[in-house]
Amino acid sequence: MGRTFRNQLLELLYDLNDDLKVDLIALNTTKQLFMNGPSQELLKRAFNISYHQGQKQAIEALRNITEAEIDDQHLQHVVHRYINEFTDATSNLNALSEQQLASQTDLAQVIDNHYHHLGQKQITTQVQHLLKQY
Repeated sequence: MGRTFRNQLLELLYDLNDDLKVDLIALNTTKQLFMNGPSQELLKRAFNISYHQGQKQAIEALRNITEAEIDDQHLQHVVHRYINEFTDATSNLNALSEQQLASQTDLAQVIDNHYHHLGQKQITTQVQHLLKQY
């Protein structure tokens, strides 16, 4: 029996989650260096945390979708819709970020949102590649 989309998606999500855990362990082991290091290292750490939070959010959302859907074709449709909604949200975020930067509101929030979305995008891109195989 061939591997179903659902099984392959779950396997991919588990692998991505394992990679995320390894990255977080590495980030935590260097925490002392960042805390005593230059301020730009603190910024890099904050960007990495936002990026990993975005990855975690996308992995959890896709895992919840996968666990809720039993039918393979319907699962593909729901995952495709999730990716499309994410893409639309990214477009809206880009426009909002430009407005915030123009009005010089909260630069930290704009940067945090950017890295959070980059993390989500990295996960959705890999899932999208899997989806294209079906």
